[in-house]
Amino acid sequence: MTSDFQKRQADWAKKEQAKEDEERKDEVKVGEVSGKATGDIGHTDELKIRIDHVETLRLKPSFNYIKDDSIKIIIMADRTAKAHEKQRWGRERIVQAGEAVGKVTGHIKKSDNVKIRIDNIETLTFSSSEELKKGDSLRVIVEKL
Repeated sequence: MTSDFQKRQADWAKKEQAKEDEERKDEVKVGEVSGKATGDIGHTDELKIRIDHVETLRLKPSFNYIKDDSIKIIIMADRTAKAHEKQRWGRERIVQAGEAVGKVTGHIKKSDNVKIRIDNIETLTFSSSEELKKGDSLRVIVEKL
């Protein structure tokens, strides 16, 4: 038996999830790459993500990683004007554990090889499947395989 408060809380969570899904429906997958952890990473650590032509991002891992764990990195982008406006007016997207959000600072052409460097994870390279311009919104998701 659930209380009235728990029902309201569940309804609110559903509404928030629907809003987030609506905001992220225009995202396209730019690249995906797998690699290995070169050192131990705790879920409380804050990692720096450096990608060519993208501002430095910060990530809170969703798991504890130990050396040699396999890791999958997914790069998503939103090029719509709606994403630019939301970023510009201070309404930042919700950032969950295991993901980082930022903006493109340069120009990434389709099929460019782009380096991604994350603390305690080997340096990886992915081939961009989309053309990104300065100001586009970018989301990096780090998952354990």
